[in-house]
Amino acid sequence: MGIHTTHKNDYTIVQVAIERFDVVNMQEAKDAFESILQQNSKIVIDMSKVIFIDSSGLSVLIGVLKRLKTKEDSMLKLCGLNTQAIELMEITQLNRIFDIVDSCDGI
Repeated sequence: MGIHTTHKNDYTIVQVAIERFDVVNMQEAKDAFESILQQNSKIVIDMSKVIFIDSSGLSVLIGVLKRLKTKEDSMLKLCGLNTQAIELMEITQLNRIFDIVDSCDGI
C-alpha cells in the first residue's frame, strides 16, 4: 500500500501515495491507519498524490478523525487536496469538520 509516514516536530506526516483513494484499497488503508493511530495522535495526512477519492476514501478519513477524537491532545489536518477532493468535501460538508490546509510545507 502506498501509505508512508515521516515525523516532523510533534506531527506524524502520513503521505497517501496512491492515485485513487477508493473502495479498491479501502481495507488496506484502514489497516495502515489503524497501525499509525496506535502510536500517534497528531497527524497530518498529505493527499497531494491522490487524484481521485470516493465515498470509501472519505469513510477512511472519517474513521481516522473519530479515532483521534477519543485521544487526548489529538490533531488531524488534511493537506494537498486536489480540486476534485475539495469539491467532494464541500458537497458533503466535510470541509466543516476537517482542518484542511492548502500545503503541507508549513507543518
